[in-house]
Amino acid sequence: MAGTTYLITGANKGIGRAMVQQLLQRANNTVVAGVRQPDDPTSASLCDLPVAENSRVVVLQLRNPADFEALPTRLGRNSITRIDTVVANAGNSSGLDKSLLQTDPEDVVGDCTINAAGPLRLFRATWPLLEASLKQASSLPAARFILVSSTMGSIGVQDTESMPVGTSYGMSKAAANWFAKKASIDFKAQGLVVGVLHPGWVQTSMGQALADALGMKEPPITADESARYCLGQIDDWTMDKTGKFLTYKGQELPW
Repeated sequence: MAGTTYLITGANKGIGRAMVQQLLQRANNTVVAGVRQPDDPTSASLCDLPVAENSRVVVLQLRNPADFEALPTRLGRNSITRIDTVVANAGNSSGLDKSLLQTDPEDVVGDCTINAAGPLRLFRATWPLLEASLKQASSLPAARFILVSSTMGSIGVQDTESMPVGTSYGMSKAAANWFAKKASIDFKAQGLVVGVLHPGWVQTSMGQALADALGMKEPPITADESARYCLGQIDDWTMDKTGKFLTYKGQELPW
């Protein structure tokens, strides 16, 4: 049975790290952990995570445009010639504690650079590797590109769940959602599954920053719990769900 290759960005902390850890506990998995600073202790320690039989982790810097452009070549040096599932998890917020009038437009530019332009850059870099996976579709699961987003990026949810803060983050995630929906349409004929996933309100540094801004103690779910549910959704994300915006428990969300 052919092994499965995953690429996860934002892999050294929070949900991303929990996903890497859980995937490595499955046999026959190669997990490419994309990080901004591979020498940081949180990144270097990914190589110390326990692994199941025939599984491995490859830690790569994905920070600068040149890192993305050279991705296929760099993976080839590690005998990786295809990617079966990409999880665009890396994210940022310059102002989770700011209301609309408090938000500096430069915060929006910064968040969009990472949260919206970042997934586009990742998609462009990984498409040749996803395409290679699609050519082996008879022996592998469907090739997938999954964007980790948020209900804060849903325009349709605002009428019932609008946050008083987090303007730049929400705007950037809405832009990222548009990209993912567009990719799901443009690449459906090639057989690529594209989805957008809300991981819940998670006990990460970003999740805690939002809780603090709202005067709450902490988010309701842990990173490990979120990752477990998210991976369950990703495992089950077939072509009939391409272009969907789902919660970590499978509920469909409006755009």
